[in-house]
Formats: sequence, structure tokens, C-alpha cells
Amino acid sequence: MTAPPKQGPPALRRRRRIAICGGGVAAIEALLGLRALLGLAPHVDLVAPNRHFVYEPLAVAEPFGLAQTRIFDVAAVAAEYRSQLHVASLEAVEPGSGRIVLSGGATLWYDCVIVAVGARRCAWLPGALHFTGAADVASFRALLAQLERGDLSRVAFAAPAGISWTLPTYELALLTASWVADRHLTGIEIAIFTPEEQPLASFGPTASRALRDVLADRGIRLRVNAGAETFVPGALRLTSGESFEVD
Repeated sequence: MTAPPKQGPPALRRRRRIAICGGGVAAIEALLGLRALLGLAPHVDLVAPNRHFVYEPLAVAEPFGLAQTRIFDVAAVAAEYRSQLHVASLEAVEPGSGRIVLSGGATLWYDCVIVAVGARRCAWLPGALHFTGAADVASFRALLAQLERGDLSRVAFAAPAGISWTLPTYELALLTASWVADRHLTGIEIAIFTPEEQPLASFGPTASRALRDVLADRGIRLRVNAGAETFVPGALRLTSGESFEVD
């Protein structure tokens, strides 16, 4: 239910029409936060290209049967929090005229606009299994089945270079190691290749040291400052020129 209005920032309280553009977690959180902060006072337009919101953080545990990805109806969320849903993409923001342009040519007036469209997902290492969330759960389950049958024995988890969220890389590797141990599978090698200087560097040195210990305890090989460049079945080549045998 919508929380009672609180005293939000004066500049925000004066906004009578707010547009939130995006269909992911940041946009949904913005909607919930605005209603908690301002109540029902402003009109809120929610512009989202998707009719369903997938809560992706649980996806890493789903291939192992430890969780189930939750899917929410965006229209139901918009209705509960008294916003008008527009199923479209943001094309342009026109601050001079105070309007936004949507795909298809429709326009909306705004006093304040929140752009929370997120990052675009893309495949970056041809030939590898790209885990982008719930959409790739079935593919990862198939990989686990290959490990259990003995078709594969050397698995590498590679994090992309640049600005990226590397936590799922470590989660998947650790969950895979636990899954292998629970089934008493032997001869399976698991490695992580990351361009970071330290594992999970964004969490600070204490977290990096703790993670190194956990990975070592699970028998997971870690290579930092290691950017993956190309992959062909049997070999992962790094930007440094090194090559490692992986399935």
C-alpha cells in the first residue's frame, strides 16, 4: 500500500508532474520512493518498454534449485502506486519545452524527469555461455548437466572489462563449486578470470581478502588483471597473450 506523505525536499514537492523512464529495478524503486516521500500529490508517468519486471538478483541461484526468479506485472505495480503506465521507450528529453518524446511519437509533459533506463546487455566473448540473468538459467542448467555427465571438466568464469558488476561472476563460480562438491564429482577445475586488480575491488580491500580466502577454500583458481579476449572450445586467450585450457 502507498505510504502516507512525508516532508520531501521543497524543490521536489513543487513538482506536479513527474516522469520516470525505465522498466527495471531503479525505475520501480524510484516510483516506490516518490510515493513514500510525497504521497499522492504529484502525477507520475511511468514509461517502460516491458510489461513484466524480472527481479534478476535471484537468477544466479535458480540453476541450482536454490531460488526462483520473481516476475512482477509492471501494470499492477503502476496501478498500486497510482502512476500512469506508458508501454514505450524513451526517445528524447526536451528540457526547453518540458516534455519527453516516446517511441511512436507520443509526448508527455513533465516538471521533473527521472531517467533510469539502465545498461544495455550484450554478448562480449563469442563462443562462451553468457549469463545475463533469468533468460540464461536453462542454458546454465544444461552446463551443469554436462559437468555431471563428465562431458566437461574445466570451467572458467570470465568477467568483462570496463564498468561492470562482477559480483554474479563470483556467485556463479562459488555456487558451481558447492554443487560439484555436493555431488562428489571429481576432476573438475573451476577458475575465475577478472580484469580487476583485486576480486570485488569495489567492495574494498577487506572484502577482497575475505573473498580470496573463500575461493581458495573451495578450490577455485583466481586470476586478477586478466582480461579475456577470445574463446574457442578448449582454450581461453587473454589480452596479455596467455592461453589457458578450458572446456
